[in-house]
Amino acid sequence: MTLRFSTTLLMFFFALLGVLLFRIKYTVADLETTHKALRHAILNKSEEIHVLNAEWTFLNEPTRLRELAKKYLPHLKPIRGEQILPFDAFQNSGLGEYDRKELEDVLKKSGRHPNFVSSSEK
Repeated sequence: MTLRFSTTLLMFFFALLGVLLFRIKYTVADLETTHKALRHAILNKSEEIHVLNAEWTFLNEPTRLRELAKKYLPHLKPIRGEQILPFDAFQNSGLGEYDRKELEDVLKKSGRHPNFVSSSEK
């Protein structure tokens, strides 16, 4: 039985098509598995982010922070107007450093009272 060239070519084509469909089927199955795993991971991370946001909201509640500040930082008090220095006090200073005596003089001239202990009183 002799097969024609066209019949042989069609058999080869269908065999190749079968192999390609087989590979595509398993590639798609692998991609679906990967997609499912990624969706699951995204949902888990989303839940973690939700929990972390809830914890952050709780930890930053103003009443809770106020109580913790009173408990662990009792020496801190709200800032008063006398503690704010005029801009002139820092104009002649170098790189953020200042002369304590000069600042006391500026505060006295401006009518404000220094709220810190001078270097001579230490």
